[in-house]
Amino acid sequence: MEEEIDDGQEEPDIEEEEEIENEEEEYIYEPDQNDEHDGNSYDHDDDMSEEGGEDQPSIDISSGEDEARVKGIKKRKKETSVPENSAAWKYFEKVFVVDEENPEGPKVLKARCRHCKKEYAYFQGSTTTTLNRHWKGKCKKLNAKIASQLVQSRLGFKPVNGDANIPESATPGHVGFDQAVVKELIARMIMVHEYSFRMVEHEWFNIVLKYLNPLYTSMGRKAIRAECMRVYKKEKEKLKIALQEVDYISLTTDLWTSNQTIAYMCVVAHYIDADWKMQTRVLAFMELDPPHSGHVIADAIWDCVTDWKIENKVLT
Repeated sequence: MEEEIDDGQEEPDIEEEEEIENEEEEYIYEPDQNDEHDGNSYDHDDDMSEEGGEDQPSIDISSGEDEARVKGIKKRKKETSVPENSAAWKYFEKVFVVDEENPEGPKVLKARCRHCKKEYAYFQGSTTTTLNRHWKGKCKKLNAKIASQLVQSRLGFKPVNGDANIPESATPGHVGFDQAVVKELIARMIMVHEYSFRMVEHEWFNIVLKYLNPLYTSMGRKAIRAECMRVYKKEKEKLKIALQEVDYISLTTDLWTSNQTIAYMCVVAHYIDADWKMQTRVLAFMELDPPHSGHVIADAIWDCVTDWKIENKVLT
């Protein structure tokens, strides 16, 4: 039996008391009807509304982790990547090359200079300190390019009746400095005037060239000798192509003995080009072993003719 209270009221139920306490602890914003058309009105159907809180996931802040976790929903971790906005990539490019230590293995990533083609070890996302140190002072080709841009360009006009033997890069119309062109011109000068290779090591020769252009780099006698051989091979290939367009070629030879009793023979080709102009070119300048008989001379001339591939073009 239910006990009656003295004032005649019934004792409230325990579940009703818990609901009252929850209502006092939970604050629910109830907008006024006049706020329906207000820009800051509360939308009951909004996702952030607390009505229907049973379905809304709650945030667990009890854990000490840096990232908040929502019940039933795990926040995705942002993908982080190292930004490659360094100034070094204006002068370098990424390439995959064969690993020298393991040629049969996979290719390795390296950073290659766009100017001098030097390669440095590089890992994705690593620092570019070494690359910056290279392009800021160690890359000679880049420094020469920058220096040439700072020098005022000169105006020049190619002569109308120029010498065909002078390279186009040596004419006044050529603008800029190129160490390779200067090296080739010095080699041609040495061969034409029969100068010594050691001339390039003379002090005042380098002083004059440095004064003409501070970008000039001095070279040794071995370097200029190798350049002379390179120019010779290049001109020989050009002459071979020209001789293939000729129908008939005449040969002359000259033999003599030097003061050191060494015999030499020179073979010269004479032909008429497409413009009906007489051309003369030295094909060989060789040492001839004694005895200087007809068979020895004939064998030497035949070796020269077959080397130039003109055995079917010799007339006399």
